[in-house]
Order: sequence, then structure tokens, then C-alpha cells
Amino acid sequence: MMLKTIGKAAFASGLLASSLAWADPMAVKDGVVFVLAGNQLKAYPVLPTEALPAGCPTTLATTAATDILVSRGRAIVTPGTNHAAFDSIDISACLSGSDSPDNTKADLSRGLLEIMCAKVGDGAHTSYYHIIMKQRGNSSNWEVTFAEPFPFCARSGD
Repeated sequence: MMLKTIGKAAFASGLLASSLAWADPMAVKDGVVFVLAGNQLKAYPVLPTEALPAGCPTTLATTAATDILVSRGRAIVTPGTNHAAFDSIDISACLSGSDSPDNTKADLSRGLLEIMCAKVGDGAHTSYYHIIMKQRGNSSNWEVTFAEPFPFCARSGD
């Protein structure tokens, strides 16, 4: 009986740990596949018959990382369990997308709006935020219900 309890606890712990991951060792964005391999971030075209965009390096150096998230022209790579330690690698030459936020979501039936990488301020006083807004009743008014700094969006030149 005790062995079954320990087995269930280990299984539940494994499920919980796997649900906490925020990235994968591979990401696909704008027709480019980014793969972490040891201390390198490699870029490949989605279709082998196509070429990478001009100026896109095929290999970039990084620290030993297991997870990658692509946002706002940067690859954010982490060593898996320690998300406080990360590298931010400029991959903008590989991307053809616009400068708009990657993860803006709206669910108007529920009256929710989520804005990733909202730019606040200008020049030296620029900050980026993750913001969630909720519609007030049936009006066209919205209120911020959640806002926190989101430094992963910052780019050089801002």
C-alpha cells in the first residue's frame, strides 16, 4: 500500500514539474526553426528547399541551455530549471515579421484582453509590461487588472 502511495506521489510530482516548463528546446518563427544544441542556437529554414533570410546566421553561441522562447526579435534561452538565469540573443536578422507584440490575445466574449510587451515611456525611460485588461460591464471601457514588468521584450536601440 505504501509503495502505491509513493508511486502516485512521484507521478503527480512529475506531472506538476512538466506543467511548469515555459519553453522547449525548439521554436519556430517566421519560417525559421531555432534548435538548441549544446552551447549553440542553430537556425534552419522550415522547408529544406528554401534559404534562411539574408544575414541570418546558422549558428549562434550561447550558454548550455535547454529551453528557448522567441519574442520581439530575440531568443530567450534558459538552462531549464533556473529561469532566472537566461541569455537574450538577437535573432532579428532571421525574422521577417512585423514589430508588433507576439502574444496579444483578445477574448471579447469574456471581455478579456492580454497584451504582451506593451511599451511604456520613451528613450532611457522605456519599459515593457505584460498587461491584462477586463471590460467593464457591457461598456466600451476597459480596466487594467494585471500589470507587471516584462524585461524579455526589451531590445537594443529602445
